[in-house]
Amino acid sequence: MNTPALMLAALVIVSGCVSFGGALSAFSLTPTKKVSLVEELRITGSAAPNELLEHKKTTLSFELTNAGNTTLQNAALNLTDTCVLDPLNAEDVYTELGSIRQGEIKGLDIDLQAQGTNLTQDCTVRYAASYESAATLISDVVVVSEDELTRLNKQGASPDLRIFETATAGPVEISFRVSKPQPIPVDTTFLVYIQLADKGAGNAEPIEVGALTMSYPSTVELDAAGCDDLSATPDGLLANGRDVKFFNHESKTITCKFRTVSGGVVNEVGQFRADVAYKYILRNSIAVKVKPA
Repeated sequence: MNTPALMLAALVIVSGCVSFGGALSAFSLTPTKKVSLVEELRITGSAAPNELLEHKKTTLSFELTNAGNTTLQNAALNLTDTCVLDPLNAEDVYTELGSIRQGEIKGLDIDLQAQGTNLTQDCTVRYAASYESAATLISDVVVVSEDELTRLNKQGASPDLRIFETATAGPVEISFRVSKPQPIPVDTTFLVYIQLADKGAGNAEPIEVGALTMSYPSTVELDAAGCDDLSATPDGLLANGRDVKFFNHESKTITCKFRTVSGGVVNEVGQFRADVAYKYILRNSIAVKVKPA
């Protein structure tokens, strides 16, 4: 899994103009992107011996290493294809490993016995490691009143304000974009684009109903057009009403329409937040040769 570089420099980028009630703001605020938690599971597998006679035994050895800085939940290892080799213990086909803490290494040995064969078998023993995790994105948004914008323009300088977009880095990542430059004036309609992407070396299982949620600040309200694939929940969040599926690592973009309803001074910062819980699967194989006696 490729881990994005951690961007630490705090910048306020001055670009373009914000139109508001006939007035123009000579500055815009761009969030500095930061990475919070980094998720990475590494798995290795080997067979000893990797060449054996029929009816003899071999041992598969696995190591699962949590190379990230967050705990992975409900890890498991599944033998998906054992060729002409049979586990000595049928329950070893699927092994639950529980949580794997930051820096922890979990080892697992599974004994297999070769079936009888008249020909040399070049086997590919296939396995899959799975775990559950979550991705989060928090993005600052600034909504200002007309009086505040007028004051800033008279001041003749951009505000001493830093806004941020903080996200987790892992196989499933969330990105966020608004269609209007910030600060956003009161009584402005704008779009929010939430993108989910499977960037890992494995595959994300479909995101289950209700596993993707978004909250938004009190300075905005959801427009009547609402969101693609998200609907309101009793606790005031927006959540997916159907499974979100990834095909060939394609990304999924959800569009929501909002309107700013209140605003104050420029240093009053609200936040959009998106969370997604998911299950991730890494697949690999081990070569084993079985010969007739």
